[in-house]
Amino acid sequence: MEADCIVATEHERPGLRLIPVPSREAWGRRVYTLTEAGRSELHRWLVETDPARQIRNEALLRTFFAWVLTPAEACTYFEKLEAAARSTLAQYDAVARVLKEGTPEELAARVALESGKRQMSAVADWATSAAERYRAENIKLND
Repeated sequence: MEADCIVATEHERPGLRLIPVPSREAWGRRVYTLTEAGRSELHRWLVETDPARQIRNEALLRTFFAWVLTPAEACTYFEKLEAAARSTLAQYDAVARVLKEGTPEELAARVALESGKRQMSAVADWATSAAERYRAENIKLND
């Protein structure tokens, strides 16, 4: 089965070996299992290294330059951001409904999913607020 192993890219972690498992989860993702060497490398990576903290968020970068847009254009931009965040939330909810419970792997998946849900909820709320502010500014400019 060694020939079927997938070696993670250098960016993901060199030496982390994943073997495909002949099954698909309900939401269409492939399932992999770790080799012993891959599990050792994964453990080392988790306990001996710190995660990169720098995140590039293109939506936030565009927000910084929203002053170039008319208030109506900015409002539309934020409405699209909100819709995208709500769509992602719906996808996360669908995943949560089919996630099983009971193993350390499933607990980790649920904890990670909860982070994503909280982040997308915050983005949706923020985008709604931003759209409302630009909508109010557009009304003020058109009075």
